[in-house]
Amino acid sequence: MENINGYTPIALRKMTRSVAQLLTLQLQEHLTALAPLMRPASFLGDFVVGSAKGSQSSLSRTASEFIETFHGVMRSKPFNDDDELKPPLDISSTRIEVHPFQYRHNVTRAEGAKTVAVVCPLKLVLSYSGYGFTGLSSLVVQRGAPREAVRLHVLHAILLNFAVTRQPGCAKLLQGLRYQVSTCALPEFGGLPVTCIDFGIPTVRPSDETIVELTDYSGMDQVEEVLDPAAISGIRDPFRERVAAVVGVLSGLRGAA
Repeated sequence: MENINGYTPIALRKMTRSVAQLLTLQLQEHLTALAPLMRPASFLGDFVVGSAKGSQSSLSRTASEFIETFHGVMRSKPFNDDDELKPPLDISSTRIEVHPFQYRHNVTRAEGAKTVAVVCPLKLVLSYSGYGFTGLSSLVVQRGAPREAVRLHVLHAILLNFAVTRQPGCAKLLQGLRYQVSTCALPEFGGLPVTCIDFGIPTVRPSDETIVELTDYSGMDQVEEVLDPAAISGIRDPFRERVAAVVGVLSGLRGAA
């Protein structure tokens, strides 16, 4: 198996897991503190059970966009459901969980091609507790899955995406905490907006040759991306860059004086 900058794949995996555990715990603490900003009632008003009376008038545009997004996702593959969304919404879960992002990758070996799952430990998918994407995957492939269960998973995914990306205060706070927030797409869920957060630390996928060796050894068709220790020194620090820019301007003014 190939080494990266002198580190074996096993050593890099242990290093990456330790960093991911540290940063994930920190993120969970921050999300708990920001929970009041992410409650659906704070941006959907009367569309949510338990919201403050009369709050809908100033939030109707966001509510309309939310309903339009929900219908667009549900009426497309793989859901193909044209049920109308009828407010007020009774949201049963607002506790946020995080799980590593995964994608599929094809490798070729002597026995033929195979598909493996690649885990990204430093890029996380957010979901409300009880409405994770593993559960939704099971429902999508299940023949005769309860429509209401599918609908609730989609509803909670879109709610969380709106809470994180459409709340200016929440988005700015997460940015200030040096998180990179994005809306991702998972092919098996069509146009469903999936909320992702990463820490700005680059990771790399092992080579196909190494993937074949690792999966043959473990017996599992899953591998993990790993961080490149040499790339750590190149991580951007927006806070430091802003302060340095101010100091540079002021130094220039002093020189001019």
